[in-house]
Formats: sequence, structure tokens, C-alpha cells
Amino acid sequence: MNLSELENWSLEELLYRAPDFFNPEEAEGVDLSVQFILSGRESGTWCMRIADSCCRIEKGGCMRSDVTLKADSEDVRQIMRGEINPLQILLRGLIQVEGDRSAALQLGKYFTRVEFN
Repeated sequence: MNLSELENWSLEELLYRAPDFFNPEEAEGVDLSVQFILSGRESGTWCMRIADSCCRIEKGGCMRSDVTLKADSEDVRQIMRGEINPLQILLRGLIQVEGDRSAALQLGKYFTRVEFN
């Protein structure tokens, strides 16, 4: 994959392609549903399901979520592109976490980080 293409992807494209960057060996034994409620330019609700060493993303809410993340869509886009540290955004109160906070903090380890030059 050409990283220059990834730089121009919308948040929706990044979310749908997140399973391409998923590390199944890191998620062995994980059973987790994460709901994203996003505001801003690319607002919407998304459900990420990690189970059986697989990751699936669907538009719409989760029937049951372990953790819900509420944030501005541009902040989430920058996190997914590796432009900002998610912990910094969390500490600044730009992401609201409802439910299992430790699960939210573990999300990053299940995905390959992409570096842009």
C-alpha cells in the first residue's frame, strides 16, 4: 500500500480499512466491542468488534459495547493516521470514554502503527 494514498483517506475510509492493519496475534483471546460516536465534519456512529482474532468495523451503533468513545472526527482521523498520540487527546479531555477505560487504552496495541514521513 502506498502511504501517500493513506494520507488523503477520509475517516470513513480509514475506519473501513482498519482491519487491514489489525494484528490478530496481539488480540488473541480478546472479545471487545467499541462504539465510536463522532462529531464534526465526518460525524457518525461506528462499531468495532474484536473477537476470535478478527476485527470488523460497521457503520452504526453496537448492540452491546464494552466501551464507547465520543470524539471529534478529525481528532480520531489524526489518531488513526499516527499524527497525534491518543493518550494526549484523552488527557486533554478531547475524547470521552464511557465503559471500560482500560480496554480503550489497549486498542492501539491491536493495530500496526503507520508512520508518515
